Parts: sequence; C-alpha cells; structure tokens
Amino acid sequence: MKFQATLSLALILITLTLLPSNAQAATLAQARQLVIEGKYTEAITVFEQVRKDSPQSITPLDGDQFGAVYGMAKDPQGHMEHCKWLFNRFPLKDNTRPENAERTAKAYIICATATNKKLLSKSEDYTYFAATKGKGKYVHWFYVAHGIAHYRLNDYNESNKWLRRALENPDPNIHSLALAYQAMNIHKRGYKDKALDLLKQAEADFDKLAKPGTKEYTHHWSNVLTSQLAIEEAKALLQQ
Repeated sequence: MKFQATLSLALILITLTLLPSNAQAATLAQARQLVIEGKYTEAITVFEQVRKDSPQSITPLDGDQFGAVYGMAKDPQGHMEHCKWLFNRFPLKDNTRPENAERTAKAYIICATATNKKLLSKSEDYTYFAATKGKGKYVHWFYVAHGIAHYRLNDYNESNKWLRRALENPDPNIHSLALAYQAMNIHKRGYKDKALDLLKQAEADFDKLAKPGTKEYTHHWSNVLTSQLAIEEAKALLQQ
C-alpha cells in the first residue's frame, strides 16, 4: 500500500509537471486562431501571457508572425517591447540558423514605427547574416528582409538592390511585399509616377494571396498580414 501511495503521488507530480507545457501549447494555438479570426488585440493578450509564462515555447517564427499582429493591432509600444524581447531571447551567433536571424529581425522592421536606431542596427546585422549565409527555398525572403532593413535605415539604393534580387522569385507573397517597399524607395527618391506603378503591381500580387476564411489562410496568414502592412504603409506615403 505504501509503495502504491508513493507511486500514485509520483504520477500526480509528473502529470502536474507536464500540464504547463501542454497548456501553453494550446494557448499559443488559441492566439493563432484569434489572429485568423481578425481579433488582433485579443490574440496579443493571449500571446503575451504565453510569452510571460513559457518563454521557451516561443520560436523565432512565432516572434516574426506576431510582429505583424502588433502592426495590425496598431500597438507600437507592445511591438517595441516584443521585439526587444526577441532580440534578447535570440542573440545572433555564428551558428544561428539564417531563417531564425531573418525572422527575429523582420518582426521589428515590418512596422512603420520601426525607428529605434539600436534595433535597426541589429536588424541590419541579422538580415545581412541571413541574406549572405542562407541558401535554399527561403533565401529570397532573406533578400526582402535585408532590403527592408536598408529602407528603414534610409539607404534606398542598397535597399533596392536586395529587393530586386528578391523579385527573382515569382511567389506573390514575396512580390507583394518587395514591390511595396520598392514603391516607397522610388517615392523617396522623387519618382512618384513610377512609385504608383509599383504599388499597383504590389496590390495585384496581394490579390493573389490567401483570403481570410479559407483553409489556405490558416497556414499563410502571417505572409498576408506582412504584405498588408507594407501596402498600407506605401499607400499612406504615396499620398503625401
């Protein structure tokens, strides 16, 4: 009996130890579902609770995706704190995976409010690492991110160089994002008619992306939101 009681207690302790991890996984899934439903503020509330209670469960991909959610929620302060946390959580090292470097930085630079010089410098370092070390299917995403980083640093020529490389990939997810930043680059350099043409191309590619309410959107919502932020920013700039 004593052995059985001890065994039962041990099983209970093991179960209690496992519960937080399972609970956090479910909560992160809940945050994503709220995003899919367009409930961005509510999604952030859930996500921040996960980040507080179980920081080890947050990946660079999660950080990147919810960077866009902060942008959609118009929460610049929350976005800033989120990105500071990401950079601290995932420092750039020689053995960092290029996609993780790109995701950590892109979470910051995709928002128009990304003006902090220290974080922009980090973003340039992270995206340069990804763009020069990365290979394979994600490499054009790395080029886009590095182009965006240079746009935020007001280096429009260098930005366009990397965005043009990204556009070698015909994926409309990449095109809609890269073309929106090209439009802003060109506008900043005074070519307003050309900028409008590029923005129209970006919008045409955006129309090809997954639509809310579809199964495809449940898998690609972060790409859609990232391009949506870029196009909205470009529209606002080109109206000036």
